[in-house]
Amino acid sequence: MSVPSAWGVPLVAAAVPGALALGAWGWWRLRSTPEPAGSGESGGWVKPRYDVVADRAMLAQVLALAGVLSTAAVLARPAGTTEVAWLPAALGWAMMAGLGSAAVLCDLRTTYLPSSLMRPWELLTALAVLASWSEALVSDPGHTTGLVVRVGVGALAARLLFWGLWHFGGRVGYGDVRLATILAADAALVSVTAWTSWLVAGTLTGGVWAIATAIVRRRRPTLLGTAFPYGPSLAIGAWLALVLQ
Repeated sequence: MSVPSAWGVPLVAAAVPGALALGAWGWWRLRSTPEPAGSGESGGWVKPRYDVVADRAMLAQVLALAGVLSTAAVLARPAGTTEVAWLPAALGWAMMAGLGSAAVLCDLRTTYLPSSLMRPWELLTALAVLASWSEALVSDPGHTTGLVVRVGVGALAARLLFWGLWHFGGRVGYGDVRLATILAADAALVSVTAWTSWLVAGTLTGGVWAIATAIVRRRRPTLLGTAFPYGPSLAIGAWLALVLQ
């Protein structure tokens, strides 16, 4: 991680309030999100209502994560990357820190990633990728093709992998397919190494989380039954890949 220069300080000042605003908006949006069809009680599993889980405690958690992670996104500029070149990617990660925190905490509490949060997050991620491409086109035209290929292949590979897990194995939900695509694109904006690190770290974290959850729920059953949110582990893997790259 790098210390921001005099130019980088305004970037921190812009990224953090933006992430906080997105996080607060995501929390507010969740409160008015309709319940998905078929999400009632089934086989001992009960989905908590969105307007119930989106309480003041969750808002405080979203804002805390948004503030810390958006600052980390700005400071985690890879060695050899100028602050101008890092700006679009940093803003993409700051969006993840804000809106992503609301979505992932919702997944943690309900095992659902609602479209009301995922759609705007997908749009913001696409804009961050477009901004990174535009910046590279101006400052380093020779690497624009590599950037497009890296992000495109990384996002597509992650989507196909998790789509297969969802479609054939039922191990993850479709929200996890969308989440993996977003996280893969953001990680690929950094580097191929960051993408690989995200996938490995997210998978390992998910495995440990699943085992720990099964042990805890065996002793302390919850309304979620055996339902397990995979999104938080994918997000943790992404931030580990960014900070430790």
